[in-house]
Amino acid sequence: MSGSQRRTSPFCRACPVRWFRVGAFDVADRPKSSTRFDREIGYRTIPESGVPVCVHPDRIGVPPGEYASNGTAPPHVPYLRRLWLRIRVAASSSTRSR
Repeated sequence: MSGSQRRTSPFCRACPVRWFRVGAFDVADRPKSSTRFDREIGYRTIPESGVPVCVHPDRIGVPPGEYASNGTAPPHVPYLRRLWLRIRVAASSSTRSR
């Protein structure tokens, strides 16, 4: 496929939703100085705790919240589980060698 024909994912390459289930990371409304992108692991974290953080809630359809930090479940868990499975399939198909 050429670049214009390649299917693109609406999710960032560095989004923790590609590696973790929804609820296993925090969701922030925007990038903040309290989080940083860690190049070695490939996603943004809270440096003090190591908790992964997504900074684009609109892209993953999850409202901002400290889900992993507080041990709380995000709302609408059945919907989010299906979303996570779709993201995992999309991420694995986009990383396969062609």
